[in-house]
Amino acid sequence: MIFPGLKKLEKEFGFKDNGKFVYGFIESTYVMFADGENQKHVWFRFPVELNEEDKNKISSWKKKGYAKEVCFDSFDAEIRFAKYFIPSKVSKIK
Repeated sequence: MIFPGLKKLEKEFGFKDNGKFVYGFIESTYVMFADGENQKHVWFRFPVELNEEDKNKISSWKKKGYAKEVCFDSFDAEIRFAKYFIPSKVSKIK
């Protein structure tokens, strides 16, 4: 099920949905959002490998208490929020 917040993102950014998650591209970065069980998930697939500075910026969301969990792979970042998505300006995303 796609919840109203994700439907709004879907319309705003022209994303697609498959009934379970919303996905699409923001400035050459593949983004996928999922919502359920009082948790929100965001996956980013970046066109370039993340460096330590990028990882530190994203990890700071967990340190500040915005995110429950942050995981990295070479080109990927997964962020799990406890209840709500924290809005961020698209210009801040590489």
